[in-house]
Amino acid sequence: MTTSSDCGSTCPRRPRPSAPAGSGARVPAALDFQSFTWHLLHHRVPWLYRTFHKVHHTYTSTSALTAEYSGAWETLSLGLFAAANPLLLGCHPLTELAFFVVNIWLSVEDHCGSRSAVGHAPPGAAGAVWRARHHDLHHLKSKCNFAPYFTHWDRLAGTLQTQD
Repeated sequence: MTTSSDCGSTCPRRPRPSAPAGSGARVPAALDFQSFTWHLLHHRVPWLYRTFHKVHHTYTSTSALTAEYSGAWETLSLGLFAAANPLLLGCHPLTELAFFVVNIWLSVEDHCGSRSAVGHAPPGAAGAVWRARHHDLHHLKSKCNFAPYFTHWDRLAGTLQTQD
């Protein structure tokens, strides 16, 4: 009950300074795969798209408000993934809180077309990290760019599109 490690601790004590970085990297990696799979299925299965995900695609041009514009099922299911991963990985509550703040920030940023240094590769990078333009293309075409953070799942599935 007295450990202070981030993952696997028995009580929520202050995490070690290095702990959030380690567990913080695993949480987005897990969520990226889950969200990619969820998102791809909701676009490939017409009933799922019509019933649950179409609300989010009401607007083809993205804005900060469209980031969180979704129905109850979509909000609950994606929120469950986001909340379950830090818990399953045994992360400290402060790490989980930090993840939620950064996750919502990046979602809003990706929908409003801006590109800050947080979580994004510079324009000349190999495309390993998600950028706002990729999500703009997703809302325009609806058949590409499904992953929330990284592009490797889209690259492997053949759904990555980098230009119009």
